[in-house]
Amino acid sequence: MASVRIIGIGSYLPAQRLSTGAAVERIKRAGGEADTSSEWILRRTGIAERRMAETLPTVSLAFRASVRALKQAGLRPKDLNLICVPTITAEERLPITAPELQRKLGVSRLGRPAFNISAACSGFVYGLAVLVPMMRDSPRYQRALLVCAERLSRHINWSDRGTAPLFADGAGAVALERTDEDGVGVLAVNIGANGEAGTAFTLPVQGSITMDGARVFELAVEAMVCASREVLAEAKLATTDLAAIVPHQANLRIMTAVAKRLGAATDQLITTIREHGNTSAASIPLALDWAVKQGRIKPGDLVLTPAFGGGATWGAALIRW
Repeated sequence: MASVRIIGIGSYLPAQRLSTGAAVERIKRAGGEADTSSEWILRRTGIAERRMAETLPTVSLAFRASVRALKQAGLRPKDLNLICVPTITAEERLPITAPELQRKLGVSRLGRPAFNISAACSGFVYGLAVLVPMMRDSPRYQRALLVCAERLSRHINWSDRGTAPLFADGAGAVALERTDEDGVGVLAVNIGANGEAGTAFTLPVQGSITMDGARVFELAVEAMVCASREVLAEAKLATTDLAAIVPHQANLRIMTAVAKRLGAATDQLITTIREHGNTSAASIPLALDWAVKQGRIKPGDLVLTPAFGGGATWGAALIRW
């Protein structure tokens, strides 16, 4: 049976850094709680700074991450058979972000499939859940690009300290390749959703992010742990077999709670939320790219990527790097 492996990864973070101290000033100027402090935000979220895309649209973030992933993979855009872009922050309903990315990469005339996925912070895992079976089951899809890009800073209500300090911008991309080699690449993916929990996190077409933080915490920990256990069981593996757990970078307390419930060691958990903030779908590939560059993930390592997002959606993927 064919497998699908990651052969390249790339990420892009906007140049503008917004420290938590600067975020506190914005919150206070917008009429938020006067007792908000950098220490309060850092303690509750684990975030010290985040990146903001002042003028770059979501598709431009996606393009920059894509170029880096393709370069690492040794691929040209015309080598791609599929493009998938998980995002909830496209500037327009039409044109769709993925075909726009295809156009920016210069391969529109090839007519190969390009589509978006809307699964919020679970977008990376949902993308794998869609692309891996497509590629595994059909030789026509030899190589694909999965690009998660978000520009959440456009949807922040700076008077709401429960959400304003969290969200940021960025993009992460992975190049995928079909292979006849067994037991490599994406070993298992599990996804789920619960529409009854959708109101815990909302983003209107015209409006700002709202979130019931306590409810999201409870839902996220439970869902991420369950999805993780299911993919580990499917692959007949245990937490102790993992080299790294790279969760959606939602909140440091959520991530540490998930790791604790799974019985993970401290050095297994990869976190980049302190510098990146919460970049929704982009957070897992951004963290994966960082971990690879830091030598925290090496070829042959077993990596778990649990996620939870608005909708509510969740999932986990188990990857042999």
